[in-house]
Amino acid sequence: MTHKEQQAVRELKKTVAKTLKSLVKEFGYKLLSGWIYKVVNDYLYLVNIDVYPASLGKYISTKISVKPRIIDNIFWEVYEMDDLGTTSINPHISASESPYPLIIKEYNTPVGSPDEVNYALVRIFEEADSIINEYNKRFTDISSFKSELEGREDEHSVLGIILCYIAEGNYKEALSITKEEIKKGNIGSFAKYDENGVTGINEYLEKYLMAKLRAVSPKFCYLGKFIFKDKTNRYFYICRNKNGLATKVFFG
Repeated sequence: MTHKEQQAVRELKKTVAKTLKSLVKEFGYKLLSGWIYKVVNDYLYLVNIDVYPASLGKYISTKISVKPRIIDNIFWEVYEMDDLGTTSINPHISASESPYPLIIKEYNTPVGSPDEVNYALVRIFEEADSIINEYNKRFTDISSFKSELEGREDEHSVLGIILCYIAEGNYKEALSITKEEIKKGNIGSFAKYDENGVTGINEYLEKYLMAKLRAVSPKFCYLGKFIFKDKTNRYFYICRNKNGLATKVFFG
């Protein structure tokens, strides 16, 4: 790209940024930390708008993504970042560590000059509203969001699926998937580093889910403090059977 082309893109970006301030409010969105967003039925929709040069001219690139806010709260609890689990929208957008949203649409809108920016952005917001309304009808519960992630094998989608199972209260399935990821040697899409080495999100998930399963076990039959693991990596706890004898109960 020539110097002249670079200058044209910079000028276009300035015009886009200036025009966005009025259109964001007009279309019912908000702006925080550079992110354009809208919350619909506790789902956070993010709209990322930028300007790029193309071989045949310039265009405004738009990417729309979404995630249910509840999976952020669960993630912060699992990852021991409980101080972020507030009712404020800010950490859902600006937190340095939170689950990646699901990208639901990407599209480009040609724009030749700064004079065309307002018209182009209006079209972008109109299309964004249409897409968000469509997905809002799809997402009737956390399971419907999970179904959008299933079949994807990237680590961010796998984390999202596990968090959805936790939100459903299906700790056994969440632990089963987590164990499979650990077995593959995957630490997950987030990790903490200290003098003891690296602790990945999957280890945090395993610890969290084992504690959850202990908590939901019937208190009247629970004998020990811990969930155990046998030589075949199956998890179990100990309780009394109908005859009053201690027995192993396997899960996950």
